[in-house]
Amino acid sequence: MAPVKGAMKGMLSLMASGSAATLVGELKDGEVREYEIHPEDFGFTMASNRALRVETPAQSQAMLQGVLADQPGAARDVVVFNAGAALYAANVVPGIEAGVASAREVIASGAARAKLEEFIGYARRQRGLA
Repeated sequence: MAPVKGAMKGMLSLMASGSAATLVGELKDGEVREYEIHPEDFGFTMASNRALRVETPAQSQAMLQGVLADQPGAARDVVVFNAGAALYAANVVPGIEAGVASAREVIASGAARAKLEEFIGYARRQRGLA
């Protein structure tokens, strides 16, 4: 199975905000199946894409830290939706719904934040900064 997605309205990732459906072409068992998915189908509420805009690296970092702290909002929803779809595409979970549930748990448990901190520590050690 290898889902290939392309959002309508030119979006490059699955969006959990705005009104764009995502057109999915999924190769499974030798057959290609095309279908649309909508954020609402996975429990996400509509939000403006403006909620994802940042102007500085500091704002971007703050948004990422908010996602990893499990703060509700459009940024967390987009991360969870895309992570859930990626887990499905990688055959880790049986469906996007299961992937979304798994992604939510990883964030809520603090495991995602811990993995980022582990990576940062590793990168600093490699550069001799730790």
